[in-house]
Amino acid sequence: MDLQQHVTSLKHQAGGTLDLVITSSDYGVEQLTVDPPGVVSDHSLITCCLPVRRAAASQFTRKVRSWRAVDRVELCRAIADNPVGRHRHC
Repeated sequence: MDLQQHVTSLKHQAGGTLDLVITSSDYGVEQLTVDPPGVVSDHSLITCCLPVRRAAASQFTRKVRSWRAVDRVELCRAIADNPVGRHRHC
């Protein structure tokens, strides 16, 4: 699945790897530190920095018209003439 386990040493007092940092193989983990087990609990404290990947914000264009400039009689007529607006009254 193209994943990489970044913690490679034993992390538990009884042996074995219980605490993991797994990412996709092209994701860089920085400043990975593994404190020895037994300091606070029987597990190691693992810290690291993970880069934030932000998706590009999508851009769109919109047109805004002032309601003051709208001919309300013409708007009402256009709605009434439209099949969607035939059941409405202005």
